[in-house]
This record gives sequence, structure tokens and C-alpha cells, in this order.
Amino acid sequence: MQQNWLGKFQYGSSDSAEQFEFSMRVQMIDGTFTGRFLDSELAQFVNVFGEVIGQISDNQISFVFKYPFLYDDVNGEEVELDLLEEGHEVIFIGNYNATQDIWSGEWIITGEFTQEELEMNRGLWEMCNVDELIHFNQNLN
Repeated sequence: MQQNWLGKFQYGSSDSAEQFEFSMRVQMIDGTFTGRFLDSELAQFVNVFGEVIGQISDNQISFVFKYPFLYDDVNGEEVELDLLEEGHEVIFIGNYNATQDIWSGEWIITGEFTQEELEMNRGLWEMCNVDELIHFNQNLN
């Protein structure tokens, strides 16, 4: 079954951290999903989809964003794009909140980092299933 998800992520855990949106279109089969994603941070520079793969088990979710090429925000001042270099992966792990009807958790960029770099390569995220929202809104009318 194809599903559409919308979410947001931020670097770090500060309430004042800048947030970026992402969308995913995935094919869900027996709790495992594959598909593609687009995030608003990268879309500022190039409108290219990345690959996503993940799984849902009970109220837990994990998925990985695989960027299609090297993309790096260097010290928050300049952006490095290299279409010939392999992109990085971001691991998302979280849980379902039935009260708010959202999935949320933490993300981290894979790789070896110093402690200072690690703080800039992780953060919080949340998302919801857009198909369920559309269905819910249609039932209200």
C-alpha cells in the first residue's frame, strides 16, 4: 500500500531550533517500507529526491534517509554540494504518540564525528501520515 507522510526535523533539541520539513512517499508491505523523500533544507539548493527505507513494529519506527549525493552545511555558513560523491545517511528512530496521532523521535547522521560535530549532526523529528489526515477530513464533511 502506498502512503504519504509529512514531517519536520530540527538540529539539536532546543525549542528555538530552526525546523525543516520533509515528505515521504513509500510503499508499505508487512511493516516494512521503501520509497523516496524530499526535505526542505536540501530543496533550497536542488529539488532531488533521496531514498528511504524503514520499518514499523508495534508503536516503534525506524527509517533511513539516503541522500543521492554529498550535501553538507559547513559550519552553518556555506553549503557543499557534490553530485559525483556518495551522499550520507540519516537514521531516524521513534515512537507513535496515539494522543497526538504523530510519530516522533531522534535522528542522527551516520559517520565519525568529534563530540562538537556530533551535537550538530543529530536532533529531533516528528511526522504524520497525510493519507490518514485526508481520510479523516473527508469523513468530517
